[in-house]
Amino acid sequence: MRDYISKIGGFFITFEGIDGCGKSTQAKLLQENLKNLGYDAFWTKEPGGTDIGNMVREILLKYNQEIDVLTEFLLFASDRSAHSKELIKELSKGKIVISERFKDSSVAYQGYGGGLSINFIERIHREITIIEPDLTILLDISPLVSIKRVRDPDRIEKKGTDYLERVRNGYLILSKLYKNRYVIFDGSKEKNTLSKEILEVVENKLKAYFF
Repeated sequence: MRDYISKIGGFFITFEGIDGCGKSTQAKLLQENLKNLGYDAFWTKEPGGTDIGNMVREILLKYNQEIDVLTEFLLFASDRSAHSKELIKELSKGKIVISERFKDSSVAYQGYGGGLSINFIERIHREITIIEPDLTILLDISPLVSIKRVRDPDRIEKKGTDYLERVRNGYLILSKLYKNRYVIFDGSKEKNTLSKEILEVVENKLKAYFF
């Protein structure tokens, strides 16, 4: 295998989807599978990929009072600003960086789901990060499956099926707008079957990118 690590910029993979779709499970399985194949794979998540992010995460997900959508987005954006610096550091080492959520989450959740101006969200993102995912894996499930899977819902997960349906539709719109980097998978599949399908797609993308 050629030393892909020397490739400047690494390869940036994001996992997206509504709550309960299996992002954490599949992101960690992908990291493990890639390491077994000899790749240097780095896993992270939003919110909470940094010390600052962990504190923001507590507010965003555990705060027991209402947070308006603008404040919610700006909290996510502050986490993403700090997190982007960590992502750039790892990508500059030529690593395969796997992140549970990135800026598409805010477009789907606070934009399509919460009604915040998508132009505003994108304008803020242009100020806080210079990176774009090379590949976005969308794990698609219905809101009803989401509700069944999430056993201890956080503040955002308690917003209900109508909200989740808007978020899901937002992701599907994004998958059409950015079809060159989006790949949609059925998130309701058995986890090992789904993991194999994801790994096959990722391997093909990496071979085309690095070799």
